Amino acid sequence: MSNPYVGQEAAPPRVASAKSLATVVYALQAASLVVGFTPIVGLIINYVKMDEVRGTWVESHFRWQIRTFWLSLLFGVLMFVMFLVFGLGIAGAASLGSDAGAAAGGISIMLLAIVGGLGMLAWYVYRVVKGWIRLSENQPI
Repeated sequence: MSNPYVGQEAAPPRVASAKSLATVVYALQAASLVVGFTPIVGLIINYVKMDEVRGTWVESHFRWQIRTFWLSLLFGVLMFVMFLVFGLGIAGAASLGSDAGAAAGGISIMLLAIVGGLGMLAWYVYRVVKGWIRLSENQPI
């Protein structure tokens, strides 16, 4: 399916409005690095305005933004649970029982969760930056 508006500067008002909405959502996702709740606002915009962008090249950005939100939430929760339950739980239980091997295992899991969390953060930033660049070039993602 080819879209005659991809890569063009002038776009019909419907596409221009959709592009503005996607820009706002990318800004909200980027702001989440400082203020944690902003991607939820972006997600609401994505779902509420999806019918308005359907059939335009901007629809791919809405899907990208929605996936970015849900996958980052999923992996963020997994890393948090891994850190808190497994890491702190094992390390704490082992320290009470003076089992150095279990404590080391718990600390290893905590460090793995931290590294996984940093990797997830890098992935999130990549998705926001890549999407925003493609949007600014009037390209679907």
